Amino acid sequence: MMETACKIYKGTLSNGYPAKGNIRFHRLVMNAPKGTHVHHKCHNRSCINPEHLDILTPSEHAKITRAEQERITECRYGHKYTKENTITHENGHRQCRICQNKCSLESYHRRKYD
Repeated sequence: MMETACKIYKGTLSNGYPAKGNIRFHRLVMNAPKGTHVHHKCHNRSCINPEHLDILTPSEHAKITRAEQERITECRYGHKYTKENTITHENGHRQCRICQNKCSLESYHRRKYD
């Protein structure tokens, strides 16, 4: 839990992140150098509170993100991340196989019957 509250950006969002033109606003707030990542310690993409943001190298950010994801044991719909039910992408992102199959089947039927 963060000691201070999130400061939520009320303007335009791009992929859930505050955007000013084609630049993400949290990068401006942190004056983040090119080639770095800004990590939201609060896990709230629209937060622009500098106390909730860290400037990291891409490898540091990937390491933290992977560690945070490993603590999540089920998808948002409650399916367990087991060896059999988990698709792991090259970038380390995990996906629930049950949900992916359901999504693929729904997409197939939409295309077939449209």
